[in-house]
Amino acid sequence: MQFLAFFSIVLTIGCTTLNFEQGDSSKEEELPQYWLQISLYGGRFFDDDKLSLIDYRPFSVIDDAITHDGHIFYPPKETKIIPAGTLIKIIRISYPNDKETLKRPIYSPRNNIWVYMKVAKERGKVSLFHEQTHVMIIPKSITEATQLKAYLSRFLSNKDPNRWILQLESYIQDGIFMKQPKIGMKKEQVIAALGPALKKQMQEEADFDPAQEIWHYHNYLIVFVDGSVRKIKNI
Repeated sequence: MQFLAFFSIVLTIGCTTLNFEQGDSSKEEELPQYWLQISLYGGRFFDDDKLSLIDYRPFSVIDDAITHDGHIFYPPKETKIIPAGTLIKIIRISYPNDKETLKRPIYSPRNNIWVYMKVAKERGKVSLFHEQTHVMIIPKSITEATQLKAYLSRFLSNKDPNRWILQLESYIQDGIFMKQPKIGMKKEQVIAALGPALKKQMQEEADFDPAQEIWHYHNYLIVFVDGSVRKIKNI
């Protein structure tokens, strides 16, 4: 993956603009804080216990760390959930140039973009953040500023999602915060819990059966009828 020196990314989330200079990627500059609008898994960052990995997917499917002989090195199993509605601060974005790659652990996604963040200790409007830095690994397919903007905008917002989440029924709230789909959830609520689906497919309406939309996740198969979750299958 090649990037031009001093390649500048302008990332807009909501109405806020962030500028990231690749040539300055070693400098930690605290940038504006945002809200997680999707609950994320958290845990040890591959073989570096000084960092925490965060991702919307189960860690068992994160296959970006590949050794020279083609062996995939998976991170340890996730150990926590960072719920939607948690404040985060982006510290810096690290690009896979020669200088940055050499500093990264051997058994890690060395050729991906890394986004370094500080994560609040609790959901809601709090001022206490974990001392340990959290890292989100950006898929290797993302190489352009517009792609990075679109990817991070799935997870981050400058609008507090707690306002609408806390108006939901308690079991729906619990599903979002625990990353568990629930019968009756609407599509936006499933996304807040699990993130974007791997695949979506429609099944046409039959004589006595309503049209169904099926969302595929790594660990769930979710069937929507009239925009609400009707069936959930664990995979």
